[in-house]
Amino acid sequence: MAPLRLVFLFAILPSAVLGCATRPVSEAVLVVYEQHVDAQPLSRLALASLHGIERVGPAGAFQVTGTATGARIAYRDPDGVTRKLDLAWDASTPSAAVLRELERAVAFVEDQARLRSLEINSAMISGLMTLDTDGEYLDSKTNKELTEAVPRRAGIGLEMTKRQQTPTVVSPIEGSTAERAGLRARDRILRIDGHPTDGLSLSEVVRLLRGSQGSTVRLAVAREGWSEPREIEIKREIHSVKAIRAVDLGSGVAYVRLRRFGEATPRELRTAIARLADGGMTRLVLDLRNNGGGHLTAAVEVAELFLEEGRLVVYTKSRIRNQNLRFSAHPQKSYRALPMVVLMNHGSAAASEIVAAALQDWGRATLIGERSFGRASIQTLVSLKDGSALLLTTARWFTPKGRQVADGVGLLPDVDVVADADIDVTSADPTKDNQLRRALEVLATLR
Repeated sequence: MAPLRLVFLFAILPSAVLGCATRPVSEAVLVVYEQHVDAQPLSRLALASLHGIERVGPAGAFQVTGTATGARIAYRDPDGVTRKLDLAWDASTPSAAVLRELERAVAFVEDQARLRSLEINSAMISGLMTLDTDGEYLDSKTNKELTEAVPRRAGIGLEMTKRQQTPTVVSPIEGSTAERAGLRARDRILRIDGHPTDGLSLSEVVRLLRGSQGSTVRLAVAREGWSEPREIEIKREIHSVKAIRAVDLGSGVAYVRLRRFGEATPRELRTAIARLADGGMTRLVLDLRNNGGGHLTAAVEVAELFLEEGRLVVYTKSRIRNQNLRFSAHPQKSYRALPMVVLMNHGSAAASEIVAAALQDWGRATLIGERSFGRASIQTLVSLKDGSALLLTTARWFTPKGRQVADGVGLLPDVDVVADADIDVTSADPTKDNQLRRALEVLATLR
C-alpha cells in the first residue's frame, strides 16, 4: 500500500545557512531551495509555506497575502479584532534573512492563536510541499513507520500517486481486493469513508485506507467516462504478491509477467528466464501491465538481461551532483538476440516505463498495448532534525535516447491495442486477453 516512488534512500544535509534556523519549517524551506529538481526563488517557497498557516486555528482565522515587499499575515481573533504581521524580503534578500522572517511568522501565530509550535510547523511544511506535486511531508510518526519495522495492517492493495492534489490510482495490485472490486489505473479517489481526500498527503490517504483484517472501507471514485462518482465498498486484507509469473505457452513462446520491481525481482527473473531457455524458449512476451514500479536498480538489472554489454539503460538529471547518474547494461548473462514483445497499459509506471523505454530505444522489443501512466520523477527521503522528513523530488530520469516520459502523459506503445471491456490481464490466456493475443501475432513475425 506504500505510494509509488523511485526513491534515493539517503538524506543530504543542507548548507551551513541552516545554522541560523531553529524551527523545522526553516530547515524544510532551505532543503527544498537547495535540492528540489527545479530551482525556485526562496521568496516563492517562503510564501507557499506561509499559506499553510491558513489551515491552522479556527476556519478563516488566518489569511496570508503576498506583497510587493514580502508577505502579510492577518489574524482575526474571536472578538473580531484583526492583527497583522508584515514580513519583508525581495529577490536580493539573503537566505538567512528570509528564514528569520519565517521564524517571526511562527512566533506570531503561536502568540495570537495559542497554538502549539509543532502544529504550526507541520502546517507550514505541508504548505511548502504543495509546490512539489510528487513530493510529500512525513511527520515524525509517519516517517518512523516508513523507516522502521512496524506490524503490517490490512489494506486494499493499491499503488497510488497524486494528480492535481487528488489521490490517483497508478495500478491495483494483482489479486488484491481493489482489483477484484474493479478499480483501474487513473481512477481518482475523492472520499474515503466520507472524508474528502482533496489536499491530503498520500500518507494520510494510506492511513485512512488501512485497518483491521476483514473490515471494509467505502470509496467515492471518479473515472473518465462516468457521469458522476460511484461508491465502492472494499474489504481490507493483508496482500502478499509474488513478483514473477512465468508460463510456457508452447511452440517455443514464453510468457513472463512482472508484477513489481522489488530487490529480489532481477534474481528471480534471471532464474525464470534460464529455466524457460532450458525448456526450449525461442520467443518471449514480457508483461508489465499494471506494474506500478519499484526500485530503480531493479529496473536497470531487468532491462540489461536483454541488452548488449555497455548499452545505456537510463540516466538521471538533478541539481544534486551525486544524483546525476548513468546506468548501463553489464549483465552476467544476456538474452540480447531473443525476439520479444513487451505488454504495457495505463497501470505501467516508473520502473516499468524505464524498462520498456530502454528496450524500445535500442530496438530490442516491440511495445504493445496502451499508453503508460507517466512517472518520470525520482524522490529523495530527507530527514529533518525533529524526526519528520520530506519525500522530495530531486531528479528526473531519461531514456537512453534522451527522451523524457512526461509525468501524467506516459510512453506510447509501438502497436496500440485498447483493452477489451472483459479483458483478464492475469490469465496468460490469449482467448481472454486481446492485448496478449495481438502480442503473440506480432511476436510470430519477429526474427
